[in-house]
Amino acid sequence: MKRILFIVLILVAIVSARSYDNQRIPFGTTLSCVACHPSGSYSSLTDFGQKYYDLGRNWNPTLAALDSDNGGITNGVELLDPNGTWQQGDGNPGNPVYMSNHSITSDDHVSIEEITWGIIKVLFL
Repeated sequence: MKRILFIVLILVAIVSARSYDNQRIPFGTTLSCVACHPSGSYSSLTDFGQKYYDLGRNWNPTLAALDSDNGGITNGVELLDPNGTWQQGDGNPGNPVYMSNHSITSDDHVSIEEITWGIIKVLFL
């Protein structure tokens, strides 16, 4: 019985952490677990997820300025908060139609206005 209780408590802690973290980045509740984890693998982290944890599990200007998917566009631009000023409790910083996933490596692209690339990227993912 103690073993079952222990397992249940661990599972509750894991689910709580995911919910907590999803509220700490722009569009976190929209992206859900893939904001920080590769699709289907919740035991590992994407480059964005690792930086998020390394930087104290908070959205900030440093995290926004990084290009976690090496697609040539910063996390902030992809999440519609280029300066990293969004804070937990704020609404999403824009229309999710224009947001792209900062964790998915994009194909090579020509140099175009960053927000336009975010819109184009969403259409093909």
